[in-house]
Amino acid sequence: MKRIVLSMVLVTALLLVIACGGGDSTEEPTPSPTPTPTPTQEVTPTAEPTHTPTPTQEATPTPTPQDDSVEAVLAPVLSDLIVAYAETNDVWQGYRGPNALPLTTLKQGKAYWMFATEEVVLESPDFIQTLFAGWQDAAPIAWMSADSQVITALQDHQDSLLFVVGWDASAQQFSVYMSPAVSSLTEIQSGQEYCTFAGNPPAPQASCQTR
Repeated sequence: MKRIVLSMVLVTALLLVIACGGGDSTEEPTPSPTPTPTPTQEVTPTAEPTHTPTPTQEATPTPTPQDDSVEAVLAPVLSDLIVAYAETNDVWQGYRGPNALPLTTLKQGKAYWMFATEEVVLESPDFIQTLFAGWQDAAPIAWMSADSQVITALQDHQDSLLFVVGWDASAQQFSVYMSPAVSSLTEIQSGQEYCTFAGNPPAPQASCQTR
């Protein structure tokens, strides 16, 4: 009887041990601590450098060089120009118009316009003619001597009788003599006084001005 009771006790104890996990010594794993999240550092955006636009510098226009050539200055009157002249530093300068030919011969009985810087007396066996300073009021002077080379006929007055202008009616052409005392007029600078003798027969006109 005792053995039966003991056996029942042992069975009951064994069942209790099994129900309670028995002799299982396996420990439950200790949970790892949850890592505390590191706060994300906010990145402050770098401000873009403010670009102040440089004002566009307006380019100063390069001045056009002034053309002092006699052709450029006299362009408005070149078509009617017979001769242009100027006195600079006591030196006379002349420019024959592009439509005028050189005058080489004084022909008997033909009239000429003459320019003198002072009173000039022309003498020949056939006539005496007094010229005053200027263009003789633009009146032509008749050459009454025999045909002569102009440079020879006027050689005694080359320092004062500077220009002689002839007109060929048949060819409708002017011709111009300039004394050897006259140098070439190539430029008319700003502030310079110059004169022109221009126009058509019967009365070309002299005009003076300062550039």
